[in-house]
Amino acid sequence: MTPSDKIHIVFACDDNYAQHAGVAIASLKEQQISGLPVHVHLLDGGISPVNLQRLFQLKDERLDITVYKGNIEEYSRYLVLQHFSTAMYLRLSVEKMLPQEISRILYCDCDVIFLKPIDALWNLDLQGHFLAAVEEGWNNAPNNWRPDLGIDEPGRYFNSGVLLIDLNLWRSHQICEKVKDFIRSNWNTLRYPDQDGLNAVLSKKYLAIEKSWNFFSCTIGRKKTLTPHIVHFASEFKPWFYKSVDPFQEDYIKFLLRSSWKDYQFPDKNAFNTIKRKFLLFAPAFLVEGITFFTFALRRFMHYCARQIALFWIERKH
Repeated sequence: MTPSDKIHIVFACDDNYAQHAGVAIASLKEQQISGLPVHVHLLDGGISPVNLQRLFQLKDERLDITVYKGNIEEYSRYLVLQHFSTAMYLRLSVEKMLPQEISRILYCDCDVIFLKPIDALWNLDLQGHFLAAVEEGWNNAPNNWRPDLGIDEPGRYFNSGVLLIDLNLWRSHQICEKVKDFIRSNWNTLRYPDQDGLNAVLSKKYLAIEKSWNFFSCTIGRKKTLTPHIVHFASEFKPWFYKSVDPFQEDYIKFLLRSSWKDYQFPDKNAFNTIKRKFLLFAPAFLVEGITFFTFALRRFMHYCARQIALFWIERKH
């Protein structure tokens, strides 16, 4: 299949992530000045008219935006955990929502920014695979192994934050319906609901690509050692909070100021977080890493508790 001369990129979000989708689009717009034009397909999971208007202000002669009102009620009984929302499931409707003439898409989570043009990714030869993605795992961490999803070898679990998809192949094999069937039948297995479902169906049918196309930004404020193509703020320490010391926070703020949300104010900027931020930025590395390890362990325990509560309510609904 020959890719089109225009990049078709898909985001799915509700009103809580509309700003971050706007920042992602603003960064993409800047990178593609010297690359292919872009058509953004936005799956609307409940975006307010005010934020939709702000998103449309990003349009120009090289970047178009089309909004599709998603049937969010279809997923109202699906499992939702942590900072994820029901809107994340809208990508499982992409086969039907997008026009039939669109045969290839690049799906991205809203918590990404683009630091280089993406033409090379868009033109990638999928070699008959259903999609291309980056293997899950922090940038220097071991690959995930999920036998509970039927993945019987390490390194075959991918992160779903950036997916280059052969949409014709998905349509002909009804991939979205198969993923939804798996999710509905395996609530007790799921850790990351839609991502786990996608992996259960497609773990042996995807092309692994370089991590720079979905670079998981770390949470420690250390100097950047490289400039990836796409930065994914995949941790819970998002750059739109003042207390974040993510090394790519400055990049997020730069594109924020070039978006329609330049009036944004940190909701957590106070004396306590100012002191905490300075401490994390200048404390010895071993101390910061220890605090981070403890924080992650605590959050993982809280995640487990929240998951058990969510499963309890899901079972009651069903």
